[in-house]
Order: sequence, then C-alpha cells, then structure tokens
Amino acid sequence: MFRKKSEKTEKNGPAAKTLATLLLDRSASMGRLRESTVSGINGWLEEQRASGEDIRVSFLQFDRWRGQTCIEKVHVARRIAEVPALTMNDFHPRGDTPLLDAVMDTILAIRESLKGPRGDGVKVVVAIQTDGDENASTRWSWEAVKAEIAAREEDGWKFVFMGAGIGESTYEMGARMGISPENTIAYSADAVSTREVFRATGQNTALFASGTLEDVGYTAAQRSASGERRAVPAASPVPPSRPSAPLGGVASPALPHQPMGGGYFVPRFTPADFPSIVPVQAMPPAPLDLSLPEDDEASPFTVEGFSRMLAEAMNDGKEPGA
Repeated sequence: MFRKKSEKTEKNGPAAKTLATLLLDRSASMGRLRESTVSGINGWLEEQRASGEDIRVSFLQFDRWRGQTCIEKVHVARRIAEVPALTMNDFHPRGDTPLLDAVMDTILAIRESLKGPRGDGVKVVVAIQTDGDENASTRWSWEAVKAEIAAREEDGWKFVFMGAGIGESTYEMGARMGISPENTIAYSADAVSTREVFRATGQNTALFASGTLEDVGYTAAQRSASGERRAVPAASPVPPSRPSAPLGGVASPALPHQPMGGGYFVPRFTPADFPSIVPVQAMPPAPLDLSLPEDDEASPFTVEGFSRMLAEAMNDGKEPGA
C-alpha cells in the first residue's frame, strides 16, 4: 500500500494547485445507481472542499451515443470552493461504454493543458469510474492507454480506478490500463457503498493535495466501507480481462481457467486466444471531435479545445502563457 505519511518536503509537500479529474461512466446501466452516484459525487466534492487546499475540479461524464463518443464537461478545472452540489439533472445515464477512448482523450487533454511552465508544481489526480466492461471504443487500445498512463505516472500523476458491482473485472481492467491494485477498488453496487467509495476517493485526493499522503490508494477500512469483498490479495498481479465485446465485434472465445489461492479462479490465456483483438492505432492528426448529440445542452469541443479550456481555468481565466 502507498499510505505512508511523509514530511512536507518540497517534492512531496503541498503544490500550488491540484487538478482533480473525475471521469464518470454515463452508460445506460448506470441508471440503477443514478441517485447514489449523484450523492456520492457530492461527498467526493465535500471531502476536497473541507480540506482548504487549492484543488481545481474537472468533472466529465462519458458514453457512446448515436454513433459517437461523447465526453460532457460538467466542470472544467473549477475551484473546489466554487463547485455547486450535483443534482439529478446533471446525470442522465444512456449509451454504451467507450472506456478506452474516453480515458485516453481525457489524459491527452490534461497533458496538453499542463505543458511547459504552466504545469510546474501542479499535482494531478485522475479518478476513472465504470460499472461495466469496455464495449464501444474505436480509436485507442488497452496497450496505448497503459503506455500513456505509465508515462504520466512517471511525471507524478496519480490514477484510481473504481468499478461498480463488477467484482474482479475491476482489477482485470485496471491491470490492463496499468493502474495498480492499491489504487483500484471494486465497490458494491448499493447506495451505501457507492457513497462511501466516492467519499474515500475525495478524502484521499485531499490528503494527497496537502502533502499528507504520497499516493491516493485505498485503505482496508475504506475498502470494507465500500463493500469490497476480494479473494485475491491486493498486491497479486491480475491478468488482462476478457472483454464482453472486444474491438472488432467478435465474441470472446471460451478461456481456460486456473485456480489461485483460496479457490478463486481467473482466466489464463495468451494473445493467440483473441485473434480479433488487434492494437488500435492513434488517430491521424485531425482534431478529435467529441461533440455531444444535438439534443444535449453542451457545445461541441475537441481534445485540443478542451485542453485550452483547462489551461485557462488553471491560469485563473487568463490566456495560457499570460
């Protein structure tokens, strides 16, 4: 676990700003958790607000709707003290789950916004949430996302991955993206657990922002309160997941299973078991259109445009470089 406290040194001490981003799954299956998720996100905000730290919050929700990946920007690097409570009108689950495309586009936008001096001293936390398997990405592969996350962790970024009601699949997907077991949590899909996991994520983010913690991994107490019941020790490596709808649209083949300690079973396979899964190449240099459908009350934007919005917000409304 990465829970040890540290002295507030120049390296690990409080940064001038912390950018905390929540990327929330808005797919149709999240409808069962709509009310508790709204309540949970408000707990996430409250924990950070109470810290008194200079935390800037971005809240994004994603799905694939009418043939396109949609990433709605509810808040963009907004001062935590100025962020209002979320309401039911802010969260309407509907489409599919383009997890890889949404994660990569979000990371690229944040990375671009913090290029050069404007990223100096900024701590970055990215919390990713879903309640199901990747099933709709068309542009990015697991390998590409994992490589990008590894590169950003080298820069000091912190990532957490939260899976709602999907058990060990949470750890399988987290491992494929390169997110450590310590920073991954499989919470129960009930109202109490949902509220607890978001509150824990906000608390850990605030403590990281203050320099009290070196990372944002979950404690055993937080896992218990979030309804996590895991058979594999947190430090155990987890093999890649078996996607329900792999890229290419071909159903997954039956996989051999091998028991681990405690009688828990996880799949064991090689890339040859998935001939339909091929690395997805990055898009050509053309702008990435992340516009929402016409019936959404939000303006279209690209990764490039979103990164500029982030840069301006982190610079207190001034043009980047000003």
